[in-house]
Amino acid sequence: YQPHSRIYHFEGISHGTDLNAGIKQHQVVNAERFLEKWRVVLQAEHLPNGEQVFHARDRSWTRRTVLVVDHYVPSYDKDAGSRSTWQYLQLMVDMGYNVKFIGANFFPHQPYTRELQAMGVEVLVGEGMARNLDTWLAEHASSIDTVYIHRPHVAEQLVGSFLALRPRPKLIFFGHDLHFLRVEREFELTGDAGLKAQATQWKDRELAVFSQVDKVYYPSQVEVEVVRGVAPQTDVRAIPLYVLQDSAGTQYQWSERSDILFVGGFNHPPNVDGLCWFVDEVMPLVWEQCPQLKLHVVGSSAPVVVQSLAQDRVLIHGYLSDEELAKQYLRARMVAVPLR
Repeated sequence: YQPHSRIYHFEGISHGTDLNAGIKQHQVVNAERFLEKWRVVLQAEHLPNGEQVFHARDRSWTRRTVLVVDHYVPSYDKDAGSRSTWQYLQLMVDMGYNVKFIGANFFPHQPYTRELQAMGVEVLVGEGMARNLDTWLAEHASSIDTVYIHRPHVAEQLVGSFLALRPRPKLIFFGHDLHFLRVEREFELTGDAGLKAQATQWKDRELAVFSQVDKVYYPSQVEVEVVRGVAPQTDVRAIPLYVLQDSAGTQYQWSERSDILFVGGFNHPPNVDGLCWFVDEVMPLVWEQCPQLKLHVVGSSAPVVVQSLAQDRVLIHGYLSDEELAKQYLRARMVAVPLR
């Protein structure tokens, strides 16, 4: 079915409900004729009527089902974490998995929800799903093979519901980054005592998540080694952040390019800190040697502190579409990643 359609069935409104009279009686005869005509196909390609509806409705009885959970429907053109989630969803579909997706806010962010549906992912959104999630999970527990949960605050919110399922699916956690380590590093830079307390809280929360899942993934081997140090019983390994397709690449001619490019979503605090430090501490040294050089800044949700960096040699582009960003990459001589 087209995922945007909704079907209403008004029982008996056309021909009544008496199977022994009028046009309605032909349904009995025609059902037998239909079954006889299509018996081989029905037996080979369909499940018994009214059974295993979860798999019957999308022909998925030969495929494993993965339920992916993140904080919201991934806005793949606005932040790196969303891009990663989106690419793994696409990979799972390409590999033949039956993929379901839950955003923890249950909001159908557009156009991303429609694009996931068109990809073949069932997106569980709306107030009805939010209120009845535990019921939905209980009804379909036997059909869900794996739950793939992103981010510690999302896992905290929902892992109890997954642990209660019978049979219980395999639980995999992907952390994106190790929060307590990131906040500890920020404390080391700033000396803010509040950050030290926050890092301790994150450590307790993340360790609690590790203890409740079967497998833990991080996109950095450094983070994996830290996890093994603080929670040695955890089954943890590193996986790539991105699923990149093979590409012939782009011809790079140094003499035909100019300037420096920074790309990063500014809802992520390390990007704000890194860019401000780069403009204040690094670029003045660069401009002493190359006064004509410009820094191009691309990223969604730029706060006032980032916008205030704008000057003749610092161009704040803000959010750009993938197409516009690709043009920036083709023009840039180099890309700066000044994370501290």
